[in-house]
Amino acid sequence: MCRLLGVVAAEAAPVSELLADQLGPFLALAGEHRDGWGLALQAPNGSIRRVRGLGRADHSPHLAHVLRSWRTRAAILHLRKATPGLAVDARNTHPFGTPHLALAHNGAFAPVEALDALIGPELLARAEGTTDSERLQLAVRARTEKGMPAGQALEAVAADIRRLATSYVSANTLLLTPEGLFAYADHDPESEVSRRRGLGYFGLDCLRPRPDRTVIASAGHQPAPTTWHRLPERRTWHITPTCPPSLSPPFEVATPPSLHPRRPPGHRGDDERGSECGTPSPGPQSSPHGNLHNPPSPVKDDGRASMTQGEI
Repeated sequence: MCRLLGVVAAEAAPVSELLADQLGPFLALAGEHRDGWGLALQAPNGSIRRVRGLGRADHSPHLAHVLRSWRTRAAILHLRKATPGLAVDARNTHPFGTPHLALAHNGAFAPVEALDALIGPELLARAEGTTDSERLQLAVRARTEKGMPAGQALEAVAADIRRLATSYVSANTLLLTPEGLFAYADHDPESEVSRRRGLGYFGLDCLRPRPDRTVIASAGHQPAPTTWHRLPERRTWHITPTCPPSLSPPFEVATPPSLHPRRPPGHRGDDERGSECGTPSPGPQSSPHGNLHNPPSPVKDDGRASMTQGEI
């Protein structure tokens, strides 16, 4: 599996400054997640700019230069550990996307072709590589290009994966658009990877180190004693430079009782729409679906899994 890191700030700065305290511990995970790296960020004109490379992120002079020199208000960084059977190739390196959208994924589903019928032949022909993750991105694009909001598209495609795939491990996603950063967490606690890695491995955690900055990260790298908060699963969180994280309007899907998603132990349900991820912003809520105002319990150190065991 892979590792995800995202940041949104009110003022543009080099990525290395926006992630000053988080970047080093995150890049240290490249010792295990060494099959490629990728960065996507918002350019000054609002478009999405991407750069990707093979090998270890912490050994890449090019990435180091980009992190120091590219200024932005929003970015996502991805470290790849290739799923067995998928090639270590630049075309399979996240984030995938266009000048209007970039998506990085941590997880897997099978078969890779599970979403192909929903993507359609025209978009499918634009696939660069062979990963399930790129298919996830194309399926999100297929919905957004028909007018569905990005947050709802993420939830809809995750529901498609649970419905159509014969197996899935996780659909954890960071999606960057001109409208901001969207974070989505969703995993199968009964998958082999979840059982082997341990409770908490697929968590997405949130930190607001200051009122004008939000960081989203895969569980496991967070340096103590900083307090991070776990994002509830199966809902999309929208972060913009001017607002703290808020829930996107939900994608409503009719699910037969037998197909209702399994909730991992300690899962925070959809009714908990007022979760805080760090310091609350003053003033009224920015979304009827919940601005993050009431803090959940901090992430517990003993709930994090080792980053150095197993193949995935």
